Amino acid sequence: MIQWKEETIIEANIETYIVVDLEYENTPDKKHNKIGFTLARIFEIEASFTLIKVDDRHTRFIYSGQNKGVNWLGKIMVKLMGTKNNRKVVFDFMERVRGEAIKDQDSIA
Repeated sequence: MIQWKEETIIEANIETYIVVDLEYENTPDKKHNKIGFTLARIFEIEASFTLIKVDDRHTRFIYSGQNKGVNWLGKIMVKLMGTKNNRKVVFDFMERVRGEAIKDQDSIA
């Protein structure tokens, strides 16, 4: 660790991932993007984000994701994580999106 004027900086390795667009749609009433990448050569990750205009003040947001083990370690880790933990990750993500949407709505009003 490096100490600098009351701030603590933790040194860490940074990994870079190539994220590929698997599907893409951009129309006035619908925005959709499905992405995929491999995480640490252990997991294949896919995530899909869709925004559908309901009316001038409402948008439906649909998110889905999938993690697959690429090798034996990844497959074991996916089984150990379980459905409950996966649902919590999705719920937390959706709550973050909801919070940002409310902040954005408040700044417009």
